[in-house]
Amino acid sequence: MDIFDYDIINEIYNDLKREQSKYKKDLEDKKKKIDEINNYLTGLLDKDQNEAQVFLARKIESLYREDIERGRREKEKISIECDSLEKYIHALDFKILKLKKVLSVNSSMLHVKHLLGPSSIDLLNDVIQKMKLISIRIDNDPDQAKIDLENIENDIYRVIENLKNV
Repeated sequence: MDIFDYDIINEIYNDLKREQSKYKKDLEDKKKKIDEINNYLTGLLDKDQNEAQVFLARKIESLYREDIERGRREKEKISIECDSLEKYIHALDFKILKLKKVLSVNSSMLHVKHLLGPSSIDLLNDVIQKMKLISIRIDNDPDQAKIDLENIENDIYRVIENLKNV
């Protein structure tokens, strides 16, 4: 892996971490909403029913039936959303952990590669690819092949200079 691949993976890792934080906050907000609904429903159902029964012919539950049902439906809907978010966050955790491992392994490899002169390694890989292309088209375009060989010669000299500087 070269430094550009490492940077891309690191960017994806950071994007996933931000996404994870956003979804965790969203999950926390939804759980707070569920708590608010529970408190509201508990407040309705736990009113001093003895007091209310003195003045009312019907139970508190029948008076607030629509509010209670609406609260229960909303709570159930939000609960399903929370379950879905928790599964997604778990999947994100797994991806983030895998990327973290890749980044840590490749970070040390890139450090070693940098010490060896990463541009030298990249240049040598490039030289090999150019040589393969030249061997394919040398018969069709000998003039271009000659120019490409001169470029390869220059690349090899750069590799030698890079290795001298290490």
